[in-house]
Amino acid sequence: MRQVAAIRHRGRRRRDCVESHPGFYRRRGESHGADEQSARAGGMPERDTRTARSSIRDRIADHRKPALAPGGKLGTTFATMTYSLIGRCALTGQLGCAVATSSLSVGSRVPYAEAGVGAVLTQHRTDPRLGPRGLALLRQGCSAEEALAALVASTPHHGWRQLAVMDRLGRTAQFDGAKVKPARAAVHAEDCVAMGNILANEQVPAAMAAAFAGSAAEPLAERLVRAMEAGEAAGGEGRPVISSALLVVERKVFPLVDLRVDDAPEAILALRTLWDRYRPMVELFVTRAVDPDATPAPV
Repeated sequence: MRQVAAIRHRGRRRRDCVESHPGFYRRRGESHGADEQSARAGGMPERDTRTARSSIRDRIADHRKPALAPGGKLGTTFATMTYSLIGRCALTGQLGCAVATSSLSVGSRVPYAEAGVGAVLTQHRTDPRLGPRGLALLRQGCSAEEALAALVASTPHHGWRQLAVMDRLGRTAQFDGAKVKPARAAVHAEDCVAMGNILANEQVPAAMAAAFAGSAAEPLAERLVRAMEAGEAAGGEGRPVISSALLVVERKVFPLVDLRVDDAPEAILALRTLWDRYRPMVELFVTRAVDPDATPAPV
């Protein structure tokens, strides 16, 4: 009886996460009322239910189409590749993301994190709206799995999305839409989830997760950068990486680290250089914000 009660409790909590954000489920041409009806009936709109509840089937769907059309183009747009990870430091409670891609401005579109709440990655035909939505669900109390299910249900274009979520406890969830291009892969490890699309090979996220796990004594930002370097060494993407980003949050409303590289021929190397320069100044910038009287005078 206790087991049955626990299952029912989890079901109610999942429905609470879904129903408390009815606007996330509105499809074009439908009203809030229609969405609320479908949410009450099954937890999410009927058209989205199958995909939201079958990410495993999505991952084994047929993806034999080439990543790029002849000439390196996908239709009239260059196909872009992305690999990324979310990490957590269990000792400090820091949460962070690192990402690299072959298109511009990845730091403004893919990684999202909030201190004491969690982190979200949204990539492959990126919808930046899903990052703030995911954080809102985590802030409300949803687990990583519950938040991800709600995010998938929130967009009729979930087939194009690759998503990852980590909650404040380090629990992770990940989703590959049926239209996400290969090679693609994702790896869950302790306090870490790594993923990528249109990769040189499927071992890239595993190399990233291993590098993250193998540097546990380092600050979170350093571990994230090492993971990106390992992903690049394992093959990275099929096109040159020109944009990268590093985001870490801790206790404040502002990020502890927020570094971005754009239009650089070796974006991960540039991110490493930027982080090495910024690392000695991390605490200084926090002190300037919260206790300016205690800030050391410039030398």
